[in-house]
Amino acid sequence: MKMIGLTGGIASGKSTVTAIIRAKDIPVIDADALYHGLISPQDNQPSELALKINDAFPGVLLGDGNVNRSLLGSKVFGHPEELKKLSAITHPAVGTAFMFKVQELQEAGTALAMYDVPLLYERGMETMLAGVLVVWVPRAIQLERLMEREQIELADAEKRLASQLSLDDKKSRANWVIDNSGSRDATKKQVLEWLSDQA
Repeated sequence: MKMIGLTGGIASGKSTVTAIIRAKDIPVIDADALYHGLISPQDNQPSELALKINDAFPGVLLGDGNVNRSLLGSKVFGHPEELKKLSAITHPAVGTAFMFKVQELQEAGTALAMYDVPLLYERGMETMLAGVLVVWVPRAIQLERLMEREQIELADAEKRLASQLSLDDKKSRANWVIDNSGSRDATKKQVLEWLSDQA
């Protein structure tokens, strides 16, 4: 099975590209979805991962067993050491969940699949994949979209972008690039052409 990494940055339009790929019946394993599944309450009890996160960041666990993600975010965004501490807890758990998904797809005879990982390069994961597709937009557009989507000020948007490698860096390291700065139709055309090359 050919497993290709899919990455971008906050507000680069990765979900748009993912939707186009999924519509062509290509499986996409979503690292964020794996993470959210792992921190969600199970049988009305906090999950094992949620408890570990709360041990490291006391007070982020809500009474219903969910993690207060905005509070957790405020503790780690702009604080590299805290972000590193959180990553050391979450990444191994997500990695294990990913391997189970890969096994399922292999058993189903899947030829091509994608792994959607926001921090793919930051975690040095490119070496374990058959190649990396980066969804790119110019920084000015990325900031504008992020401020609009999250209803945040420029300083907060800048802080969030600073927690990831820049899209220009990712673009320079990518095997393939989708330029998502134009219309949805222009993006779709690029994605479909890319998919036809993978067949």
